[in-house]
Amino acid sequence: MSEEVKWLLITIVVALAIGLGARSIVYFIANPLPDNYVEKYVVELAGGGYLTEEYTYVVGEPGHHFLYRFWRSPLYVAGKGSGARIELISVSCPAGSIPYLRDNNGEIHVLSQEVEVKYLLVWLEKAYYNEAGCLFPKGIEPGKYIVTFKYRIYPAMHCDQNYCFLELNLADKHIPYEHVTISIVDSASLEAIEVLGDDVAWRGEESTIFVDCWSPEDSALKLYFLYKGAPYGLRESVESAQGEYASKVSWEVDLRRSLKLATDIVPLIVPLILIPALYWLWGRETESPVVPKHLYFVPNRKLKPWQVNLLFKGSAGSLDMDAVSATIVDLARRGYLVVRGISDEDLEIIVNSKQDLVGLDGYEKEVIELVNLLSRERGAWRPKETKGLVKSMSRTERRRLHRVIKRLLNYPARRLTGKYVSAPPVSVMGISIALFFLSFILPILVDFESPLYYPWSISLFVIPMTVAAQLFVVSLAPVQIFGRWKPGRFKEKLEWEAFKNMLRDLAMIPKAQPQDVVVWKEWLAYGTALGVGDRVVAAMRLRGIIVPEAEAAVAVSSGLYAAYSASAPSSSSSAGGGGGGGGFGGGGAGVR
Repeated sequence: MSEEVKWLLITIVVALAIGLGARSIVYFIANPLPDNYVEKYVVELAGGGYLTEEYTYVVGEPGHHFLYRFWRSPLYVAGKGSGARIELISVSCPAGSIPYLRDNNGEIHVLSQEVEVKYLLVWLEKAYYNEAGCLFPKGIEPGKYIVTFKYRIYPAMHCDQNYCFLELNLADKHIPYEHVTISIVDSASLEAIEVLGDDVAWRGEESTIFVDCWSPEDSALKLYFLYKGAPYGLRESVESAQGEYASKVSWEVDLRRSLKLATDIVPLIVPLILIPALYWLWGRETESPVVPKHLYFVPNRKLKPWQVNLLFKGSAGSLDMDAVSATIVDLARRGYLVVRGISDEDLEIIVNSKQDLVGLDGYEKEVIELVNLLSRERGAWRPKETKGLVKSMSRTERRRLHRVIKRLLNYPARRLTGKYVSAPPVSVMGISIALFFLSFILPILVDFESPLYYPWSISLFVIPMTVAAQLFVVSLAPVQIFGRWKPGRFKEKLEWEAFKNMLRDLAMIPKAQPQDVVVWKEWLAYGTALGVGDRVVAAMRLRGIIVPEAEAAVAVSSGLYAAYSASAPSSSSSAGGGGGGGGFGGGGAGVR
């Protein structure tokens, strides 16, 4: 498997992990596991507006006294009230509890003949208006409890000459409903029906329609009916009942489903579709040059070791500390630096003052400046003593040293990289930054906490942020993964890989004679640039070739890392329920 394919797979896996993680976070917010929730919510709407609700409450902690259900529409006892309203027929409570109602006027009704009302008034003053439920004076023990409510509803039907539209809001402020089953018993007069819920599944038996879904905490659970005529309730004339039905469904149901669908799908688009597409369009190599697995000569001596590191070690266009180490070895090989000592303890590196620096490029001159900085105190740089040396420097000297090393790791070489690699025509990093800021703007455009869209409205923040993170990962991949080597350059890239393979495999390194020191020093410089300098040093030691540059290749790297970390400037830090969305009904179940 080639390095490009490995990087491609790593990028896909990381982006996929980000997407699945973000999706899991949204679902965790949407469906947490609280101490109190409704395991089953069973609703039956029969002919004439008779409505039955059965709640299976799960109470996970002691200290509560109420299992309740409140409505946003006016709630009265049976036979009371006028206009659009809900009339409570009965409440079936578990043993040890007392059914009650606090109506739209705030009047408290105890729906049991077995208790003294005065005893309960203090408790029931805590109830909301339009609330019915079961009071447990001695407290509710953890467990499951079934409560059944029976009503007759008198909603306002929006009717034209042929049809009536009803928006029945079953819940918008409630504890989580883990499973919801809704049955429409008398569906003969129904022209159309839609449900605002999550993972809605439909089934039918004779004249009854069944709907299964679930409802996250404080999210809207609604039924939208389009009837032929008004089978129950109160008529209100409108221009088009069909138009109201279509408008409500398209705006509320379709938008909510789109948000949830986006939560499920969008985080997977980048790793499973976009990244492979980018690679196929702009990263896949069209050339197929034949190059041996091992190459026994330097493929292109016109390139300096730091340039080989820039183009062929990792991400084309980026340098690492091996580029600096390889340049020091190369400058010593060419006589611009002098290396003295044959062990890590007595190794010294100095600038050869007799050499004219005119023939060096900008990067090599920066390396000479670095060695001068590290040699200033003792006249020579001893890599073994680098950390202590940097600590003895003044703050100004440390900052200068850090800037020099940082410039070497971020040396501008776009022109050279552009000769070898063609980048994708779009800026992945730019799109990532744009999406990052968009994630903070989108939630402002909608009511973030509206029960109509919550909790999937969270995806308006999570999705752009997730895609931004995924694209950021793409932008970190080596540029050649989603770019393409220019004509003829892919062969050279493979040749450098073959040369690296030879240096990495001790058994494959030719048995050059110890007197061929010039060849070994050249291999050492380019091998260090490719990240396998230690293998070349090992091969030299096996053959009894002892040169100061070999010790420098080992010691310089650790000395440079010590200089960079020790010279880094220190930093300090200091710490310093929406509405129900319309419709008849609303509210929901709770534990108090």
